[in-house]
Parts: sequence; C-alpha cells; structure tokens
Amino acid sequence: MFEKKSLKFQKLPKNARIIALEIWILIFYKNKNFEKVINNSFDFNKLDKRDKSFIYHLINSSMRRHKQAQNIYTKYAKYGLNPRNRYLNSILLIATVQLIWLEMAPYAVINEAVSQAKLFINEKQSKLVNAILRKIIQNKKEFSDIIINDASNLPKWLFISWTSLYGKKKCK
Repeated sequence: MFEKKSLKFQKLPKNARIIALEIWILIFYKNKNFEKVINNSFDFNKLDKRDKSFIYHLINSSMRRHKQAQNIYTKYAKYGLNPRNRYLNSILLIATVQLIWLEMAPYAVINEAVSQAKLFINEKQSKLVNAILRKIIQNKKEFSDIIINDASNLPKWLFISWTSLYGKKKCK
C-alpha cells in the first residue's frame, strides 16, 4: 500500500507552521496569488487571530528574506540541496527565517521543522534538517554580513541594472 504523507489526507489538526508551509509552497512553487490562497484556505480561516498574524508575518518575512535565507542554509548542506525538492527547501527556508530574523526559540523551530520533514519527506531528510538548523544556530554570528545586505534578495538582473544606473554605493 502507498503511505500518504500529506496532511490533506490525514485527519490530524494542523498547526500554524504547517499551514504556513503549505501556503508557502502554493505561493512560491505553484505561483498562486498570496491573497487568494489565504482567502481560500479552509485551514487558515479556522485559525484564531494570533495564529493568522503569525502566518502573515512568517510568509512575508520569508518572501522578503528568501535569497538571504537560502544562502545561509545551503552553506551547511555538504552535498548541496536539490532545488526541485520543494518541501525540504521550504522547511529549511521558513525555519532559517524564524531563527535569524524573527529570533524565535531555537528548540521550537527545530522541533517543528524536523517534525514537518518526517511528515512530508522522510526520516533521513529530517536528520539533515536537524543538522543544518543546529549549525545555523551555532554559527549565527557569522551571518551578519548576509543579514545586513538586502541587495542579495534582489534578482541578479535587477541588481546589475540598478548598479549600472545608480552606482554600487547607492544600491547597497
């Protein structure tokens, strides 16, 4: 028999971080409109105001810091990460944003990310998620140059265009 790992086939209650992960995948990988996804999400609309605010903040921060977070977590993947592995990349991105920019409790972020990896991917990948996130916490001070540089979030073509127009000093 096939084992169904997606929560849409299970009757488990979804927490805010799992709903945020599902919304992120719809927006980022399936190119859905953020507002439409939020308005049509049955799970999101069942949440209380506090959890809805948390999801908004988490998704918006992840969109804003996407490239920076990606640079941070890929640094610790020894053999690289497959960009087509949507769940693994999404789990790591959202967890990295929570650890670095939202400054949430590391134990809660790691525990939830590992649980999501076990649920959506497999046991082996959950160990990878755990190792990468622990390395990020250990070396958090290392990322001050990445965190401050907002230009790294821009697409390369846009940054090149702006630097040719305005100069490097004004674009940083």
